[in-house]
Order: sequence, then C-alpha cells, then structure tokens
Amino acid sequence: MSVREEHAITAGDIAAWYRRLHEARRTLICEPHLVDELRAAVEAKGLAGLITVTGSPVCLPGQAFVLNPAALDEVLQLHGHAD
Repeated sequence: MSVREEHAITAGDIAAWYRRLHEARRTLICEPHLVDELRAAVEAKGLAGLITVTGSPVCLPGQAFVLNPAALDEVLQLHGHAD
C-alpha cells in the first residue's frame, strides 16, 4: 500500500480546511496613513493570505480594529441583511 493510498485526502477534508482558513481570515482596520506600513509587516510575517489591511478615518490616532469578516457575514445573514 502506498503512502497516497494510506493518507488519501477526501473532498470533506478539503472543505474542512477551506472553512478553517475562511474562518481564520481577519481584516485589520487602521488609520489610513498606516496602511502601507502595516500591510508590509503582515506580508513580512507571511500572513497576507489571512489578514487584509485597510484604512479608515474612523480610527483615532493609535487605534486599530480587527474584524472577523466570516462572523460579520453570519450576523448579517441571521438578521436578514445578506447581499
């Protein structure tokens, strides 16, 4: 029996991994002038696929917010505000 046969990856495995990656994604919202610096830091850590950096004027100096987009989507769907 080959290694491939012993450890066959199923469609269910792939779906579970996709869900975990999707649930792990975060959006970092910061002051607009910090976007490039923070995006570079995220990329340097190899997390660009999991963390999106965006700027917003709602962030006061020294503040940043971390948003869980998957959780937000669930709340919006629950309350009938889905796309």
